[in-house]
Amino acid sequence: MYERSTFTTDIDEKCNREEESRRVDKSLKEIDESLDRIENKIDNILVQFAPQYDGVKEIPPNELSNLPVLPKENIHIIKRFYNAIEVECKDFNESEDSKDYLAILEKLDSPYILRLYGLSYVDTRRVMVFDCADYGSLKDLYSVKDIPWTRKIQIIRDICRGLIFLRSVNIFHHDLRCENVLMPRNLDPKLTNFNYSRTVGAHTRDLSKLTTNINRWMAPELIKKYKEKKCDEKTYTFNCEMLSFGMLIWELCYEKFPY
Repeated sequence: MYERSTFTTDIDEKCNREEESRRVDKSLKEIDESLDRIENKIDNILVQFAPQYDGVKEIPPNELSNLPVLPKENIHIIKRFYNAIEVECKDFNESEDSKDYLAILEKLDSPYILRLYGLSYVDTRRVMVFDCADYGSLKDLYSVKDIPWTRKIQIIRDICRGLIFLRSVNIFHHDLRCENVLMPRNLDPKLTNFNYSRTVGAHTRDLSKLTTNINRWMAPELIKKYKEKKCDEKTYTFNCEMLSFGMLIWELCYEKFPY
Protein backbone atom coordinates (compact mmCIF):
# COMPACT_ATOMS: atom_id res chain seq x y z
CA MET A 1 0.00 0.00 0.00
CA TYR A 2 2.84 2.36 0.90
CA GLU A 3 4.72 1.54 -2.34
CA ARG A 4 1.59 2.21 -4.42
CA SER A 5 1.12 5.62 -2.69
CA THR A 6 4.78 6.55 -3.26
CA PHE A 7 4.53 5.53 -6.92
CA THR A 8 1.41 7.70 -7.38
CA THR A 9 3.13 10.68 -5.71
CA ASP A 10 6.17 10.29 -8.00
CA ILE A 11 3.91 10.33 -11.07
CA ASP A 12 2.10 13.47 -9.83
CA GLU A 13 5.41 15.26 -9.18
CA LYS A 14 6.68 14.32 -12.64
CA CYS A 15 3.49 15.65 -14.25
CA ASN A 16 3.80 18.90 -12.28
CA ARG A 17 7.42 19.34 -13.39
CA GLU A 18 6.49 18.71 -17.02
CA GLU A 19 3.62 21.21 -16.84
CA GLU A 20 5.86 23.87 -15.27
CA SER A 21 8.50 23.20 -17.94
CA ARG A 22 5.89 23.75 -20.68
CA ARG A 23 4.84 27.07 -19.08
CA VAL A 24 8.46 28.21 -18.86
CA ASP A 25 9.09 27.26 -22.51
CA LYS A 26 5.99 29.20 -23.58
CA SER A 27 7.07 32.30 -21.63
CA LEU A 28 10.61 32.11 -23.07
CA LYS A 29 9.17 31.90 -26.58
CA GLU A 30 7.12 35.06 -25.94
CA ILE A 31 10.24 36.88 -24.73
CA ASP A 32 12.14 35.79 -27.85
CA GLU A 33 9.34 37.12 -30.05
CA SER A 34 9.34 40.45 -28.18
CA LEU A 35 13.11 40.79 -28.53
CA ASP A 36 12.90 40.00 -32.25
CA ARG A 37 10.62 43.01 -32.65
CA ILE A 38 12.94 45.45 -30.86
CA GLU A 39 15.00 46.26 -33.95
CA ASN A 40 11.88 47.03 -35.99
CA LYS A 41 10.56 49.21 -33.16
CA ILE A 42 13.80 51.17 -33.10
CA ASP A 43 13.86 51.68 -36.88
CA ASN A 44 10.21 52.75 -37.02
CA ILE A 45 9.78 55.31 -34.25
CA LEU A 46 6.25 56.60 -34.67
CA VAL A 47 6.27 59.29 -32.05
CA GLN A 48 8.59 62.31 -32.10
CA PHE A 49 8.87 63.26 -28.45
CA ALA A 50 8.96 66.97 -27.59
CA PRO A 51 10.84 67.64 -24.34
CA GLN A 52 9.18 70.96 -23.52
CA TYR A 53 6.59 71.07 -20.75
CA ASP A 54 3.07 71.22 -22.18
CA GLY A 55 1.08 70.91 -18.95
CA VAL A 56 -0.46 67.96 -17.14
CA LYS A 57 -4.12 67.44 -16.23
CA GLU A 58 -5.14 69.30 -13.09
CA ILE A 59 -7.38 67.16 -10.88
CA PRO A 60 -9.74 69.09 -8.55
CA PRO A 61 -9.04 68.10 -4.93
CA ASN A 62 -12.71 67.23 -4.37
CA GLU A 63 -12.37 64.43 -6.94
CA LEU A 64 -9.89 62.65 -4.66
CA SER A 65 -11.95 60.87 -2.03
CA ASN A 66 -10.84 59.03 1.09
CA LEU A 67 -10.72 55.24 1.15
CA PRO A 68 -13.46 53.53 3.22
CA VAL A 69 -10.73 52.25 5.54
CA LEU A 70 -7.67 54.46 5.62
CA PRO A 71 -4.45 52.42 5.41
CA LYS A 72 -1.34 53.19 7.39
CA GLU A 73 0.18 55.82 5.14
CA ASN A 74 3.75 56.44 4.13
CA ILE A 75 4.61 60.07 4.93
CA HIS A 76 5.43 60.57 1.24
CA ILE A 77 2.45 58.66 -0.21
CA ILE A 78 -1.25 59.26 0.43
CA LYS A 79 -3.84 56.80 -0.88
CA ARG A 80 -7.13 58.06 -2.31
CA PHE A 81 -9.92 57.11 -4.73
CA TYR A 82 -10.06 58.85 -8.10
CA ASN A 83 -12.91 57.92 -10.48
CA ALA A 84 -13.50 54.78 -8.38
CA ILE A 85 -9.84 53.76 -8.84
CA GLU A 86 -7.43 53.49 -5.92
CA VAL A 87 -4.50 55.84 -6.51
CA GLU A 88 -1.36 57.04 -4.75
CA CYS A 89 -0.64 60.73 -4.26
CA LYS A 90 3.06 61.58 -4.06
CA ASP A 91 4.65 64.89 -3.15
CA PHE A 92 5.54 67.18 -6.06
CA ASN A 93 7.85 70.19 -6.01
CA GLU A 94 7.74 72.70 -8.85
CA SER A 95 11.14 73.22 -10.56
CA GLU A 96 12.66 73.21 -14.03
CA ASP A 97 13.74 69.59 -13.56
CA SER A 98 10.27 68.61 -12.43
CA LYS A 99 8.77 70.20 -15.54
CA ASP A 100 11.01 68.05 -17.71
CA TYR A 101 10.01 65.05 -15.59
CA LEU A 102 6.31 65.75 -16.11
CA ALA A 103 6.83 66.35 -19.81
CA ILE A 104 8.11 62.79 -20.03
CA LEU A 105 5.47 61.25 -17.79
CA GLU A 106 2.52 62.71 -19.67
CA LYS A 107 3.67 60.97 -22.87
CA LEU A 108 3.97 57.52 -21.30
CA ASP A 109 0.63 55.87 -22.06
CA SER A 110 1.46 52.17 -21.78
CA PRO A 111 0.19 49.28 -19.63
CA TYR A 112 3.82 48.61 -18.67
CA ILE A 113 4.48 52.13 -17.33
CA LEU A 114 3.10 53.47 -14.05
CA ARG A 115 0.28 55.80 -15.08
CA LEU A 116 0.22 59.46 -14.07
CA TYR A 117 -3.36 60.76 -13.83
CA GLY A 118 -2.41 64.36 -13.13
CA LEU A 119 -1.58 66.92 -10.45
CA SER A 120 -3.74 67.88 -7.49
CA TYR A 121 -3.73 68.93 -3.85
CA VAL A 122 -4.27 66.88 -0.70
CA ASP A 123 -4.94 69.44 2.00
CA THR A 124 -2.17 71.95 1.25
CA ARG A 125 0.26 69.44 -0.25
CA ARG A 126 0.96 69.56 -3.99
CA VAL A 127 0.84 65.99 -5.28
CA MET A 128 1.17 63.81 -8.36
CA VAL A 129 -1.60 61.21 -8.73
CA PHE A 130 -0.41 57.76 -9.84
CA ASP A 131 -1.74 54.25 -10.20
CA CYS A 132 -1.57 52.28 -6.97
CA ALA A 133 1.23 49.74 -6.38
CA ASP A 134 -0.01 47.50 -3.60
CA TYR A 135 3.17 45.44 -3.27
CA GLY A 136 5.62 48.30 -3.54
CA SER A 137 8.66 47.81 -5.75
CA LEU A 138 9.85 44.56 -7.31
CA LYS A 139 12.77 44.75 -4.86
CA ASP A 140 10.30 45.00 -1.95
CA LEU A 141 8.45 41.96 -3.29
CA TYR A 142 11.45 39.65 -3.77
CA SER A 143 12.79 40.70 -0.35
CA VAL A 144 9.79 39.15 1.41
CA LYS A 145 8.52 36.56 -1.10
CA ASP A 146 10.17 33.77 -3.06
CA ILE A 147 8.94 34.56 -6.59
CA PRO A 148 8.37 31.42 -8.74
CA TRP A 149 10.46 31.15 -11.92
CA THR A 150 7.37 31.18 -14.13
CA ARG A 151 6.31 34.51 -12.63
CA LYS A 152 9.84 35.90 -12.92
CA ILE A 153 9.84 35.16 -16.64
CA GLN A 154 6.47 36.91 -17.05
CA ILE A 155 7.79 39.93 -15.14
CA ILE A 156 10.92 40.11 -17.32
CA ARG A 157 8.77 39.82 -20.45
CA ASP A 158 6.54 42.73 -19.39
CA ILE A 159 9.48 44.93 -18.38
CA CYS A 160 10.93 44.23 -21.82
CA ARG A 161 7.66 45.37 -23.39
CA GLY A 162 7.85 48.56 -21.35
CA LEU A 163 11.36 49.21 -22.68
CA ILE A 164 10.19 48.60 -26.24
CA PHE A 165 7.51 51.23 -25.69
CA LEU A 166 10.03 53.73 -24.27
CA ARG A 167 12.27 53.18 -27.28
CA SER A 168 9.33 53.81 -29.59
CA VAL A 169 8.85 57.25 -28.03
CA ASN A 170 12.57 58.00 -28.15
CA ILE A 171 13.23 57.84 -24.40
CA PHE A 172 15.96 56.17 -22.32
CA HIS A 173 15.03 55.32 -18.73
CA HIS A 174 18.61 55.69 -17.39
CA ASP A 175 17.98 53.94 -14.04
CA LEU A 176 16.79 50.38 -14.57
CA ARG A 177 16.72 48.21 -11.45
CA CYS A 178 14.11 46.27 -9.49
CA GLU A 179 13.59 49.19 -7.11
CA ASN A 180 12.23 51.19 -10.07
CA VAL A 181 9.65 48.58 -11.06
CA LEU A 182 6.38 48.77 -9.12
CA MET A 183 4.06 45.83 -8.52
CA PRO A 184 0.28 46.42 -8.40
CA ARG A 185 -2.25 43.96 -7.03
CA ASN A 186 -2.33 41.86 -10.22
CA LEU A 187 1.51 41.59 -10.20
CA ASP A 188 1.86 43.08 -13.69
CA PRO A 189 5.08 45.15 -13.41
CA LYS A 190 5.10 48.90 -14.10
CA LEU A 191 8.26 50.88 -14.86
CA THR A 192 8.56 53.98 -12.69
CA ASN A 193 11.00 56.63 -11.44
CA PHE A 194 11.69 58.66 -14.57
CA ASN A 195 13.59 61.34 -12.66
CA TYR A 196 16.75 60.74 -14.70
CA SER A 197 15.10 59.80 -18.00
CA ARG A 198 15.95 61.75 -21.11
CA THR A 199 15.20 61.70 -24.82
CA VAL A 200 17.73 59.78 -26.89
CA GLY A 201 19.62 62.87 -28.09
CA ALA A 202 19.54 64.79 -24.81
CA HIS A 203 22.35 65.14 -22.28
CA THR A 204 22.23 62.63 -19.45
CA ARG A 205 21.65 64.18 -16.07
CA ASP A 206 24.81 64.18 -13.93
CA LEU A 207 24.61 60.94 -11.92
CA SER A 208 28.08 61.19 -10.38
CA LYS A 209 26.64 61.69 -6.89
CA LEU A 210 24.42 58.64 -7.29
CA THR A 211 26.92 56.18 -8.73
CA THR A 212 27.49 54.54 -5.33
CA ASN A 213 23.81 53.55 -5.41
CA ILE A 214 23.36 52.56 -9.05
CA ASN A 215 26.79 51.55 -10.35
CA ARG A 216 25.90 47.87 -9.87
CA TRP A 217 23.47 48.26 -12.79
CA MET A 218 25.57 50.75 -14.78
CA ALA A 219 27.44 50.12 -18.04
CA PRO A 220 31.28 50.14 -17.72
CA GLU A 221 31.61 53.13 -20.07
CA LEU A 222 29.36 55.18 -17.77
CA ILE A 223 31.32 54.20 -14.68
CA LYS A 224 34.50 55.26 -16.51
CA LYS A 225 32.86 58.55 -17.55
CA TYR A 226 32.03 59.52 -13.97
CA LYS A 227 35.30 58.20 -12.60
CA GLU A 228 37.18 60.46 -15.02
CA LYS A 229 34.78 63.34 -14.24
CA LYS A 230 33.68 63.70 -17.88
CA CYS A 231 30.07 64.33 -16.94
CA ASP A 232 29.24 66.35 -20.07
CA GLU A 233 30.02 63.53 -22.49
CA LYS A 234 27.07 61.96 -24.30
CA THR A 235 27.88 58.33 -23.63
CA TYR A 236 24.48 56.88 -22.76
CA THR A 237 23.30 54.61 -25.59
CA PHE A 238 20.78 51.86 -26.20
CA ASN A 239 23.55 49.40 -25.29
CA CYS A 240 23.83 51.06 -21.86
CA GLU A 241 20.09 50.65 -21.36
CA MET A 242 20.22 46.99 -22.35
CA LEU A 243 23.13 46.27 -20.00
CA SER A 244 21.15 47.78 -17.12
CA PHE A 245 18.18 45.63 -18.14
CA GLY A 246 20.45 42.59 -18.05
CA MET A 247 21.60 43.47 -14.54
CA LEU A 248 17.96 43.92 -13.50
CA ILE A 249 17.28 40.39 -14.78
CA TRP A 250 20.28 39.12 -12.78
CA GLU A 251 18.96 40.88 -9.67
CA LEU A 252 15.49 39.36 -10.06
CA CYS A 253 16.82 35.86 -10.77
CA TYR A 254 19.05 35.78 -7.70
CA GLU A 255 16.83 38.09 -5.61
CA LYS A 256 19.73 40.24 -4.48
CA PHE A 257 21.84 43.17 -5.71
CA PRO A 258 24.30 42.39 -8.52
CA TYR A 259 27.89 41.78 -7.40
